[in-house]
Amino acid sequence: MKILTSIFLLSFFVLEVMAQEMPYYYKYDQKKYLVSDQHRIVLKFAKGTTLQQAQTITAGIQSINTSSAREVGLSLFEFTAQAQNFTGQDISAIRALPGVLAVHPVYITQDENAEIYLTDEICVQFRRWPSQAELNDIMARFGLTIRRALDVEPYYLFGISKGADALERANRIALERNILFSHPNFYTNALVRLYTPSDRYFDRQFNFYNHGQRTWRGTGTAGADIKMVQAWDISRGSSSVQVTVIDDGLDLNHQDISSSKIVAGYDFADHDSTVQPVGTNAHGTHCSGLITADHNTIGVAGISPNSKLQMMKIFRDNGSGGSNDDVARAIDSARAQGADVISNSWGYNSSDTNLVPAVRQAIIRAKTLGRAGKGCVVVFAAGNTANRQSGSVGFITFPASMSEVITVGASTRNDSVAYYSPNSNPNRNIYIELVAPSHRAYTSQISTEGFEIWSTDISGLAGYNPGTQDTMAGDVAGNYSGSFGGTSAACPQVAGAAALILALNPNLTADQVANVLTSTADKVGGYNYNAIQNRPGASLELGYGRLNVYRALQQVGTLTFQFINRIKNTTNYGTLVIDNDRQNPVPSGSYRSFPINSNHVVRTNELPFVPNWNGTGKTVKHHRFYATESDFSLNHSFQARPDIPSLQDANFLETEPATITTDLIDAPGTSGGIIQLRDPWRYYKDANNDWFQSNQFISYTVPFEIQNNSINSYGGVFLNQGITPQGQWQPPYYSVKADAMQDIPLQQTGRTHRFYFQGWSASPQGSADFQNPNALETPVVFKQEGAVVSANYKGSLLSNNVNAFGGKSQ
Repeated sequence: MKILTSIFLLSFFVLEVMAQEMPYYYKYDQKKYLVSDQHRIVLKFAKGTTLQQAQTITAGIQSINTSSAREVGLSLFEFTAQAQNFTGQDISAIRALPGVLAVHPVYITQDENAEIYLTDEICVQFRRWPSQAELNDIMARFGLTIRRALDVEPYYLFGISKGADALERANRIALERNILFSHPNFYTNALVRLYTPSDRYFDRQFNFYNHGQRTWRGTGTAGADIKMVQAWDISRGSSSVQVTVIDDGLDLNHQDISSSKIVAGYDFADHDSTVQPVGTNAHGTHCSGLITADHNTIGVAGISPNSKLQMMKIFRDNGSGGSNDDVARAIDSARAQGADVISNSWGYNSSDTNLVPAVRQAIIRAKTLGRAGKGCVVVFAAGNTANRQSGSVGFITFPASMSEVITVGASTRNDSVAYYSPNSNPNRNIYIELVAPSHRAYTSQISTEGFEIWSTDISGLAGYNPGTQDTMAGDVAGNYSGSFGGTSAACPQVAGAAALILALNPNLTADQVANVLTSTADKVGGYNYNAIQNRPGASLELGYGRLNVYRALQQVGTLTFQFINRIKNTTNYGTLVIDNDRQNPVPSGSYRSFPINSNHVVRTNELPFVPNWNGTGKTVKHHRFYATESDFSLNHSFQARPDIPSLQDANFLETEPATITTDLIDAPGTSGGIIQLRDPWRYYKDANNDWFQSNQFISYTVPFEIQNNSINSYGGVFLNQGITPQGQWQPPYYSVKADAMQDIPLQQTGRTHRFYFQGWSASPQGSADFQNPNALETPVVFKQEGAVVSANYKGSLLSNNVNAFGGKSQ
């Protein structure tokens, strides 16, 4: 880096190519490589400098083509060289101009070919709060001044001294011990609204109610909608729920968006309090109408008309995007000002989940700190990067690529994936969660297709509708437009649905809202909904399916009990099936809600097994372990009771004789007496034929140690009575999980006890490899008071570190 610094100061562009490494910025601890455009520079001027003033200031520099100047950020202007590339002498002359605060090359990201425009600011977040002495030291050594500081996390926006190189300075700071991330505060052309517009109306809203009507571009399929007519009978939202839209502005005077519902926002891109859009910047108004347009017999209808609405503006009046810190401030302000749901129909033209750490951390803060710790529901449009007409499935854009957000793709009026909507990318753990209806394809993809989603437009002749005479495209007055689409139109539909859910139950966490949405989505289109190994029930194209608001509200409307699957995912396991509904399995970390007093059964998901392997009639895992299909349809029974908030306090009803719910300890024992162990897997590996057989009962005197000759016939659970392990294959030397051994003090022996499982781990530091067919992590905990077993437990909590089921009432 020192080489880069020296070369930069000497000759700026000319010698930079001689550096040993390409320029880069840090995205946390990884380098994002850039290419410098030696023919273009970016000049940062004092706040308020206009384009004309910038041209006047630079007019005396012969190497600058002033007529090429364009604004790329707030008081930030791009200039091209008159003929050849800029030289170090040129840069020195430009730096000396009055009013010029910083000069940088235009950088281009190596992977996405996105342009980066540096400013005179650096975004820095410390790992822990720095002391005043540490902060003063950093600021003194790197020539920094504080321009913004966050109160909930140690995030700072620093200004750098005039003439300093923001990239070099940020990279040096990133190497300091207590730094989480440090990168320049930059603008980029990669920050875009997620579609480009092409140019009495509820029946036009086929996405809300599709009865097979004629749309602007074709004919719908009856039922290919999000079921709003039925959903509105349950809820139309609540004024206690606030939806914040982050976009390019909101028409504050629109006849279909009551002023009483509007919460004051802010323009973070132009740094003023006016969020009223200008020109054709109707994107935010369109998104807002889909969420909360009034039900008033005129215009269009919004999903949650009774919700509060706030606009945080991150696109400038000229249409360009704000800086990294502008975007982060908008998200932070939404969280701090009471947003329950944050709708984002924008993104960067990159799938890199760490592309802009300042923005990523702001989203994480919203997800973890918002709503008094329950988390803001953060919804993002997936992007419009696919072209299925040419075979491209595209990529999900950042920040939609983050796992902390609800990523929304687009379906069509016929319940198929939209031609531009990207697929999930399991190889990078980037996923579509669900979809909502939007337009089918861009005109460039199919000539007869185009935008067709109706919503509010900027009032009058501004916005997308200049007063069309085509009643399928908009109204004559210009207050509404059908020229909207893309995943931009799908995202606010999910945000509106989330607002309705929270109106019914404001105590749900952000994750619980997401799971209600995904678990009630309709699996339409004939896609493979088991195409992703670690996300059963999800397809590559539509995620968990097309949004069904009615089903979601039905589930929440009777919500008193939630089943939580906290079994840790492995390569093949972690998913549960409830009530034998194999089309809607419960992945690791997901929720399912049930009405009170309803009875259900839960079992493992046998999908990783191959039925009738090689014609043997057996179901095989890893081409080695065999069992019949019926072996994996055994259930645990449970009741959703009104007096228990979640499954971790549930009482499992052991009413089915052929289940694996039998207690681990079948009889109380005294010191020197008998403890009867049962293999909770129910099936064990027979050493003679490598098949699984039914489990066996084996009794041992307390204390005991299983010997080698018992392993082959039992192959199951072993109790550590404090005996020192004698060898790798002699229990007790196998932990339930390397990070989840259960220590159980037994008063009758005065020792600490653990249960162990053969074949999982050969040492406490070993990794647990599921080699048994039952994905339920086996019950292991019991409590013994004195010489009597007073309570039997199947795990203390539903956690990914403990075991399958837990219950204080078990």
